[in-house]
Amino acid sequence: KIIIAVVDCTGHGVPGAFMSMIGSRMLSEIVNERKIQSPAEILTELNISVNQALRQDVSESFDGMDAGLCLIEHKLSNQYIITFAGANRMLYYYQKGTHNIQTLKGNRKTIGGIMPDVDPEFVNNRIYLCPQDIIFLNSDGIVDQNNENRKKYTASRFHKSLLAHIDKPMNEMGTEVYRMFEEFKTNVFQRDDITVLGLRLLEDHD
Repeated sequence: KIIIAVVDCTGHGVPGAFMSMIGSRMLSEIVNERKIQSPAEILTELNISVNQALRQDVSESFDGMDAGLCLIEHKLSNQYIITFAGANRMLYYYQKGTHNIQTLKGNRKTIGGIMPDVDPEFVNNRIYLCPQDIIFLNSDGIVDQNNENRKKYTASRFHKSLLAHIDKPMNEMGTEVYRMFEEFKTNVFQRDDITVLGLRLLEDHD
């Protein structure tokens, strides 16, 4: 079993760094020490821990984090079970031969913070993938970036950049996705942190 997460903390500078440290430590405790493996339960416990640590019921700390979290299980030689839960994030995935990026939505609910949540709780979503299929987790920085004409990059452009290089090795795909993003952005200031994580599921012998 492998657990992966992409987390995007609100706040910049020292508050953002502080939130990142808190989130990393708490995730490690929940997964490695308390042995919780359900993505939805991990996000639920992380939300409780952040609220308690920052005393957000009485303090003026409004910071929080968005997160996408996956449990990857390889139980059969030709099948992976992917269990995903998201806090304002989604999972994108590609099934080899389809030439299509599909979306697994998370919940409209944040970790920490004081903004009202649309969804009452985090829920697990499960998909079954095969070797050579790919999953993607990302922060919202890439799709929200503007160009000189104040147009956003959008998820559609992001997906097209992935599909244009989907059969290349992952490191080459990453280089090309970044290049296409930079061509769109040109000289406009990058407004947010950007994280894109792509994982190609391997055959047994790999």
